[in-house]
Formats: sequence, structure tokens, C-alpha cells
Amino acid sequence: MTQFPEIRTIDDVLPALKDHPEFAIKDQGDYVAIDYNYAEPGTFDDPIRRECRGIKFAKSGELIARPYHKFFNIGEKEETQPDAIDWSLPHVVLEKLDGSMVHPVSFDGETIRWMTRAGETDISAQAAAYATGAFSEDQWDCLLDTLDGGWTPIFEWCSPQNQIVIRYPENKLVLTALRHNQSGVYGTWVAGTMPHEVKMWGHSVGELDKFLAHACGLEDKEGYVVRFTNGFMVKVKADAYVLRHKARDSLLLEKNVLRMVLENATDDVLPLLALADADRLKGYAWDVRFQMGTTACALADHVAYGKTLSWGDRKTFATKFAPRLSPLMKGMAFRVLDGAEPHEVVRDCILRHCGSSTGVDTVRDLIGGARWQ
Repeated sequence: MTQFPEIRTIDDVLPALKDHPEFAIKDQGDYVAIDYNYAEPGTFDDPIRRECRGIKFAKSGELIARPYHKFFNIGEKEETQPDAIDWSLPHVVLEKLDGSMVHPVSFDGETIRWMTRAGETDISAQAAAYATGAFSEDQWDCLLDTLDGGWTPIFEWCSPQNQIVIRYPENKLVLTALRHNQSGVYGTWVAGTMPHEVKMWGHSVGELDKFLAHACGLEDKEGYVVRFTNGFMVKVKADAYVLRHKARDSLLLEKNVLRMVLENATDDVLPLLALADADRLKGYAWDVRFQMGTTACALADHVAYGKTLSWGDRKTFATKFAPRLSPLMKGMAFRVLDGAEPHEVVRDCILRHCGSSTGVDTVRDLIGGARWQ
């Protein structure tokens, strides 16, 4: 007996998504992809909603692809606490890959289209281009037979073009699971079916404490997935990977990155990042610091000129000169007039506006229009 709901059409899914705006139902023309954009405390309380992680339906409403359900890290949920899991049940330990999940879909029994959770994307196009050259005719036939049989083959696209945290030196399209569309059951495949297949670490975790210590101490690997025969799965991630992933996540919002630069905290983060991300951060930090210095020099010049015009009188400075300045520059000018160091004044002003994206836009002129991508 498995833990998964039976799904045949999109009508089996839509009622569970009502009043849950965290899910996106994306009409892609001849198919619909359903995925979640963010998670609230009760988002995945319903087993149907746990299926909405890239599930696909044809325009007719028929289910055509069922990639992984949403599953969690060990210790993340009540059901994934180490002492809540029945480790005596049959299970395997698989290497967890740090790429992008992709899967094939066939609408006509002849042509294969590759998709990510969102549908056909630049990432799935990379995987498709690789598969064209890497798969033999027999392997293509095997994929089509699997799809025609109502199964979704699930792959991980690992590539230097698509680095998340772990760097893979060469392209690999790794088969990690087979899943039955209607029942959600996870199946097995004959070894050697595909050019690359997920590695098994073991047929059980063995002594739990030793396994967890081993997994947490891994370097240059994401960790493991423990998969039980009833479909229950749990992720066990390396401490180093979690730290590096959090560092990368912190770069998603400019307000975080700008604060990091202003607080001289980039040196702590750079060693944890992929080279491309580190180079982008270095470039942005240089731009911000250079432009902030330019603003500080301009501020000092404004105040010096204003003091000359007002003969050093604060009241005259306020009435005759300050009105010429922008609201931001006006407030900073008075602090410099009172003896504060211009560069620190500019820095403090920008820091006060790093609480939101709107705030960052308010002070963007102070950093010369520099923008984090």
C-alpha cells in the first residue's frame, strides 16, 4: 500500500488548490504545469498539494507527467523526525544530486519533449540538446515505451552550464526515478537502461547515528535521499552544502546583497559561492563602493560650497542652500555640516533603506544606479 492519491485528470487536483495562492497553474498552450512558488505552514498538509511540484496535464485535462512529490529533510516535519521513521521498513540510500529535475513527455508516442517543473525552459532545452547526442536509438525506444506505459522517467540535469552549489565538471543527465502517473508509485528500472543512473550508497542506513554523522560531514556532495518501498522519502543533506546553499539564497534579493556589501561581509560569503556567483558579487561590491565614494565626495563638495554661501551660519545654510538639495542629500548635508564624515553618512543612509526592495530603489542614485542581477 502506498501513500499517494490516485490522479487521472486536472479535476482531481484543482479543488485542493482553492484558496492556496502559493500555487501557480501555468497554461503553456498544449499542456498545463502546476507548481508552487512559496510555502505556507499548511501548504503541503494535503496529499494532493504535495503532488503539485511540476505535475503536468494535457490540454484535454488528462494527466501526462507526474514527477517527484514534495518530500522533506530529516527533522523538518513531525513525520521526518529520526525517531518517527520506521527504519525497519525496506529502503535504499541514493546519492542526492545538485542539479535541476527534468523529465520527458510524449504527446504523440514518437516525439519526446523535455520539461522542468515549470515546463519547457532554457534548462530543459540544455538537457534535450544533451540527450540528442548522448542517447542511443535503443535508449530512445526505451524512453518512449516507458512513457507509453503511463510512467514518468525522472532525471537530474547536472552541468557546468547549470551550477547550483556543487560543480559538476561534465554534462550528465542522470535517471533518478520512475513514477507511475496514475497511482504515483515509484518503480524500478533495469540497470544500464540510461547512460547515467543515480548511484546507490546502500540498501539501508545501517546504524542511524553513524549514517547521519557521515551524511552531515560530506564535502562536495549535497547528501542522500532515503527512499522506502512504500514511496516515503526523506532528504539528508550535508552541513557544508546547507551552508553554501543558504549563502546562495541570500543573493536572491538585492537588499540582502547591498547590506552585505555595506557591512563588509562579502569576504565571509565569497568562499561559499560558485565562481560565477562570486565574480558577480565582487563586481557589484566594487560598483557600489566606487559609486558610494563618488556620492560622498559630491556631498562634501556641496556642504563646503553651502558653508561658503552661508558664511558658516547654520540658519542661512538651512534657508538659502539646503532647499536646493534632494531630500536625501539635505538630511545627509546637515550631518556633514555638524562634523560627520561624508562616507559614513552616505553609508548609514543607504543602510537605513536596505529593509525592502522599494527602499533600495529610493537610494539607488546614491550608488550610481548600480543594480544587482
